[in-house]
Amino acid sequence: METGFTKTAACKRAGISYAAFKGHIDQHPELLDLALNAEQMSQDILADKLVNIVDEYPDHNQAKVISENIKWLLARRRQKDYGDRMITEVNVTADKAILQALERSQERSQSLLSEEEKTAAIDVTYSEVVDHDGLSDHDRELLAEMLG
Repeated sequence: METGFTKTAACKRAGISYAAFKGHIDQHPELLDLALNAEQMSQDILADKLVNIVDEYPDHNQAKVISENIKWLLARRRQKDYGDRMITEVNVTADKAILQALERSQERSQSLLSEEEKTAAIDVTYSEVVDHDGLSDHDRELLAEMLG
């Protein structure tokens, strides 16, 4: 795999089935790190091939198809390194901005209250409630009525 082959291609080249390879790794867990490192090296080699793919495949249509396949594979197998992360980064930034605005709003509202109102005010903290049973509020009410 360290030479740029996928796991299945490396197994085929070595003359063993992927199932035999997987079984050998399962029997010898100390080899798992070596296999993972070899797979990462293989993916890095595939990424490097994209730079000069036209030299290897003079037919531009063939080179385009192969490069698109390599990019697709790398984006899924190593999303952190080769995937598109822009959307995630934008969402995180927006969440921080909203939380900061809410904190500033809370500080402003507290400064407008008298000492008596501050002690009587209820501090509400947002927390997300996850509904594990999958029932809507209406279904839950119907169920409560049926059960008594």
